[in-house]
Amino acid sequence: MGKQLSWCTQSMMQIKKMDERFPKPLSQSSFCPKALYCAGNQDLFRQKAVAIIGTRNMTAYGKQATRHFVRQAVEQGWCVVSGLAVGVDQCVHESTLEFGGKTIAVVAGGLSQITPQSNEFLARNILKQGGLVCAEYDDAVPTEKWRYLQRNRIIAGMCSAVIVVEAGFPSGTFSTVNWALQLGRDAFVISGPYFSPYAEGTKILINNGAMLITSLKDVHDELRMPYICIKRDEKTTEFETKMLETMRQFPTGARVDEVVALGSFDRSTCLSALFDLEMRGIVVKNGAKYMIAV
Repeated sequence: MGKQLSWCTQSMMQIKKMDERFPKPLSQSSFCPKALYCAGNQDLFRQKAVAIIGTRNMTAYGKQATRHFVRQAVEQGWCVVSGLAVGVDQCVHESTLEFGGKTIAVVAGGLSQITPQSNEFLARNILKQGGLVCAEYDDAVPTEKWRYLQRNRIIAGMCSAVIVVEAGFPSGTFSTVNWALQLGRDAFVISGPYFSPYAEGTKILINNGAMLITSLKDVHDELRMPYICIKRDEKTTEFETKMLETMRQFPTGARVDEVVALGSFDRSTCLSALFDLEMRGIVVKNGAKYMIAV
């Protein structure tokens, strides 16, 4: 039995590199830690895993994109990995749990020190719903900035692919992508609003070898994995319903500014909703115009 953790009822267990429970993809890396300290469902180390990461300063658009890709990942049977930081990481873990999936959180310091402390509640929920929280260090090691960069090699190493939602410049996300490429993993980025400061980093990542994607199917195609198309009974939010009603005033399609002006919508919120509706197949984009799918 391992040491009791202060923030949850479970005990911390050490899994050494040579242990059969240790994540195999990570164990084959030359940058592999000697051991991992874990709380939760260690069987997740044997599942296919994808990392979804991004900025701490997540925008409304970033939240929509994160939830969209997490939902697809859960539907395709992926274990979703992230770093339990605020922003995109937090949204990744919360969305995975909401959609009924399993998630692994890799923290930068010792396992007894969840940073930020406000995410201890989220860490407990991850464990309650069959997830896992792990770290390279035991409970005595404090969280320091340089350990976040070192932690990123573990996130990249245990996953088949890394997906970046939003990244400014400079960004710690670059570290995870660089580790992924060094380890022979595929790295992907989601396109963001062109003038957003949190799209600057993703543009640079594309130039450095990451691949632009619009759907998780793009990831499956690159990994040569089958992708199961899932039909949903789509429900729209109150805002989405109002926006769709506005779009019906434009039978041949509407530009974003036309929808914003007629409906008196916030432009960034409108863009985020259009992105999500397009990904769900409710609207289609034709050039600069959006139309409701028939």
